[in-house]
Amino acid sequence: MTDYSQTNFGCSPQRFLQTEAVGQTPDLNSALNLALNQICKGTAWHYAEVWLPEVDRNLLKLSPACCINVLEDDRILALKQFHQCSEAFILQPSEGLPGQTWSSQCPQWIADVSAESETYFLRNQIARAFGVKAGLGLPFLIEQEVVAVFVFFMQAARLADQPLIRQTQALLQQLEPTLIPLFQLNLIGANRL
Repeated sequence: MTDYSQTNFGCSPQRFLQTEAVGQTPDLNSALNLALNQICKGTAWHYAEVWLPEVDRNLLKLSPACCINVLEDDRILALKQFHQCSEAFILQPSEGLPGQTWSSQCPQWIADVSAESETYFLRNQIARAFGVKAGLGLPFLIEQEVVAVFVFFMQAARLADQPLIRQTQALLQQLEPTLIPLFQLNLIGANRL
């Protein structure tokens, strides 16, 4: 296991350029795709997705943004299928890893989502079918309100890894200054509908 506790996650020139690139994307989904790619490349996560609250704030829906961070064609295909199957799910507060993260407003870790009951992790059958195991949910808050849930998965079971959780949070926090205005614009646009 890699120990990230002594790693400096400060804003290096390279990280600044990546953060700036996220801010220059044309829309929220493009920015989320780029953010997920940057976080996965800086960590051990194999797959990442973002869940967004619906306009009425009662349900979570999977955004089109995702990252697949594996090299083998069969694993890439499996994770693409996992994402595609996940699009059919709409979650209520406390449902699944995204819903639990949303309602608690705290990071949530599941060591092996494929081994959990369907009542605890709704997508357990597709996780099992496509080799998805350890998962982390991180809330993205603006003014104490969750505006997104970032979810990361590995294709191996793993007990809660505090250094990896901190590293993932640190990378997401570096992107906050560029993501927050995009979320705010998206919320303003949604409220006009």
